[in-house]
Amino acid sequence: MDENNELTYLEKFILGIYGQVLLKPYKPYKQLKKENHKNVQALCFIINKYFYTSIFPVYFWQDNQLYSPELEIMLNNLDRKLKLILDYYKNYDDEKFYELYPFYLESKFDDINNILKDYIKFNGDLNILSTLIFLNSVDNCYDYNDANTLLENNLVSYNDEELSMKTFNCMNELDNLNSEYVLEIKPSYSCIS
Repeated sequence: MDENNELTYLEKFILGIYGQVLLKPYKPYKQLKKENHKNVQALCFIINKYFYTSIFPVYFWQDNQLYSPELEIMLNNLDRKLKLILDYYKNYDDEKFYELYPFYLESKFDDINNILKDYIKFNGDLNILSTLIFLNSVDNCYDYNDANTLLENNLVSYNDEELSMKTFNCMNELDNLNSEYVLEIKPSYSCIS
């Protein structure tokens, strides 16, 4: 079947998560392409990290941002499906989104989604967040000053201590939430003597 006749499973997932987290539909207009793609690249990296998935397993550090070539190809194909995207959002509801992707804990997605929405609401930047999460995995930052230094050293013209603080706090919330869920699902073992 022609790829432009229907949306793939992953395309539906991307459209759904974009709408869920950013509270607006993905609009494949030329003037929004760069912003849309950066947001999706960041969102998919964060989903991979906190759900231990490999939706798009290969990310590179390119042009001062995380980048999945496989995801970029998919987004370029998705951008050619304007009518299908409009139809998807016209018929969209939350239940359809949750049926798309088998999150092992639906409440974990809701919690992560709420953290991300709060971060965005207070002028957070998903690209900065995904960058800090990535950089923190290479060189741990222990407070927002460390986070600010990491971001300044790795991003061109970055100088925003307030955003560094918000981003560091958001990353910590996500990490703490992740730890809670790992502990919650960890099997219990007992020793019998």
